[in-house]
Formats: sequence, C-alpha cells, structure tokens
Amino acid sequence: MFFVNCGDVIAGFRIQLENGWKISVQFGSGCYGSNHTGWEPDCFDWNDNLKCAEAQATLAEIWALHDSYDPDKKESLPSEREQKNYYNAHHYPENPIGWRNSEEVVKFITTVSNLPLPSLRIIGFEARKNDTEGKEE
Repeated sequence: MFFVNCGDVIAGFRIQLENGWKISVQFGSGCYGSNHTGWEPDCFDWNDNLKCAEAQATLAEIWALHDSYDPDKKESLPSEREQKNYYNAHHYPENPIGWRNSEEVVKFITTVSNLPLPSLRIIGFEARKNDTEGKEE
C-alpha cells in the first residue's frame, strides 16, 4: 500500500510492505534531505490543473517501522535495556537516515523488504551487540 503526503512544509511517501514493515521517505522542511530549511527554488509548486501540490527533491530522509510496534508495550517493559531492544527490533535503523539519493533509497527499500519479523531481530545482532557494549576483552 502507498501513502503520499505533500503540503507547504513537508512532502514524501510511505510504503506498507507485505512483511509488515512501513518505509518512510520524506523531504521538505525539517527533514534530513533536500529542502531541509525550506523549499529550494522550483522544488514545490501548487498545480491548479491537478488541484494538488507537486514537490521534488534530490536527497531524502528514510526510516522504517514495523506495523506491530506498540509504544505502550515498550513503556511497560521492566528495564531500560528491554525497552531499547524492543524499540530497535521494530525500527530500522534506530533513527532516521538523512541525505540519501534515489539509488540509496531503492537499496534501503530492498533491504527492508528482506528484514525478519521484529521478534527475530530482538534476539539477533542488535541484542548481541548491546550485550557486548562496554565489556572489556
């Protein structure tokens, strides 16, 4: 499923994948991409014929979130470490990635389309990485 948002401040799209991951590609004011501080010349225009706004960018911000993410469940977990693991399992990556060109966006979409379910990610690399951080060898 596809979703598009385009307004006088932000523009972009979201894709809901069959594996439950939602990909966000955003550009516009406040996003980490083209038009970050405001619309660059000729990047945003209202099309009277189509009755909609048209926006374009060369760089975008990307992020993914799994459909099963529940912020209330995260807050109910007993430790900060479990909350962080739950959050990281349902977001890819942990924070948005900015300043990506179209080729990088396509690679990101391909990567996310192959991500495992969050329950598998939480016991995967991210959890093992958190276990070893700060330990001396």
